[in-house]
Amino acid sequence: DFTGGCAPHTGLPHIAGVVWADRCDPAVPSSCVWQEGGQAPDGVRQDTEPAMSGLLVRIAPGLCTSPDMGWTTGPTDEEGRYSQVVLPGTYCVWIFRDRDGNQAILGSGRWTHPPGGYDSPVRYEIEIDWGEEKADLDFGWYARP
Repeated sequence: DFTGGCAPHTGLPHIAGVVWADRCDPAVPSSCVWQEGGQAPDGVRQDTEPAMSGLLVRIAPGLCTSPDMGWTTGPTDEEGRYSQVVLPGTYCVWIFRDRDGNQAILGSGRWTHPPGGYDSPVRYEIEIDWGEEKADLDFGWYARP
């Protein structure tokens, strides 16, 4: 910016979240919801629900219209965290259940968070600007017994 005409910015945008194993513990009724004729995990991370490490999360610029595009972040660390610095814009953030080596970790089950876990892959479509942080793009996975 040689002329001083560019608007100042406060840093690069940051996308982050956690992937956890969502469970329904009958001893903790608030961790369960009634679904499909039985109890199921509620899609809200409880303190006792473990993080899932080793998963690859995909991030792509633009709308969530082409789920084969984008790059992978990760793998998620021992706390289930993933993180990516990006440029301002629109992004799609998702996890393939059956690609990127994730199937070996996830096994059989379904997504409980974000809501709409029957859609695969589940995803977030976000807008992010200079200096913003979207650190709550979490994913909950219910592994069927």
